[in-house]
Amino acid sequence: MEPEIVAHGTEDNMFLVEVALINFYGRKDHLMGPLLNATDGGEGVSNPSDEVRAIQRASAFRRNGGERIFDFENYETGEIFTGNMPDFADHIGKDHKQVNKLTNSVEVHSIAGWIIKDSGVVPQNYEKKFHFFHAGTEEEFIGTQAELMKKTGLSAGLISMMVHKTIEHANGWVLYEERENTAKLRKSKTDRWYHPRVRWNNPRKTKKSEATWAMALEIKKVWEKLKTEKSGIGGSAVLRSMNLLDHLSLRVADMLCREFREKTFDPETDDEWKAFYQTYLQDNNLPEYVFPNNIVDGRSKAPPNKHNHEIRAQIAKLIDGGVGPNKISSELGISRSAVQRFKKAYSNTQQ
Repeated sequence: MEPEIVAHGTEDNMFLVEVALINFYGRKDHLMGPLLNATDGGEGVSNPSDEVRAIQRASAFRRNGGERIFDFENYETGEIFTGNMPDFADHIGKDHKQVNKLTNSVEVHSIAGWIIKDSGVVPQNYEKKFHFFHAGTEEEFIGTQAELMKKTGLSAGLISMMVHKTIEHANGWVLYEERENTAKLRKSKTDRWYHPRVRWNNPRKTKKSEATWAMALEIKKVWEKLKTEKSGIGGSAVLRSMNLLDHLSLRVADMLCREFREKTFDPETDDEWKAFYQTYLQDNNLPEYVFPNNIVDGRSKAPPNKHNHEIRAQIAKLIDGGVGPNKISSELGISRSAVQRFKKAYSNTQQ
């Protein structure tokens, strides 16, 4: 190319002219014009030699990937584009600096679904629009992963794993084509969507927790009778009234009572629970219980009075022997809450 002198003046003034001309014609790396300048001008060496100018031109050309020819492949369509980085950036309408990261960054391996051919990379498809479906609300949404992240507040990593099918769902969201393969979800009190089967098939389950889930229908029947006597009744009162406090999980019983109250779980209509129940009965027996049709007060079986030294001595001896409240309650025929109150008072006197 032949140079063209467009202005004469002092060096400072010519720097200003340079800035104005670069802004007027536009930089290629900003997709604003044909210039390969890497800056907006106004700085650099004064009156460089021809050798320096040649080095600067070559550097700018290399910086924009102009010397190397690549085969680019569209991962979705199979389209192939052969050319240097600037030409490829123009072909897909992307910023040159962003495209250059395909070869000079360890973090960027694809752009807009395009990869370096035969690189073995699977694009993240952040700019591709997907048809998303919520398996709980049946809401549909068409957009990119970033748009779904903005809409739902979910993390980019969680959505990406859902798109690549390494997890079943992202808080209820799945790809539309996977909607039939996604099990029924439920919503927790904290707005978290989950598979209900996870609760009774939890890897950290215990024999007590599993038995409590298996007793869900019986617990519900007792809870429905007791709630007429006391609103907000919890698992402790239900299990105590069924005389199962030592045989079932209080934590799971509390969870069940809360779900009965919030109407988020019903063993009478839940098909997945029914399947679990039938499987459980194949190898296990449900614990027997006697329900007197009223709330059993935890204080009703407390030691008669402070003068009953014999029973208090028995409790103290068992406590000193490392026996827990449940076993003490069972052996002496008094409530667990009464034992705990005595244990707290006994510990204070020992201190």
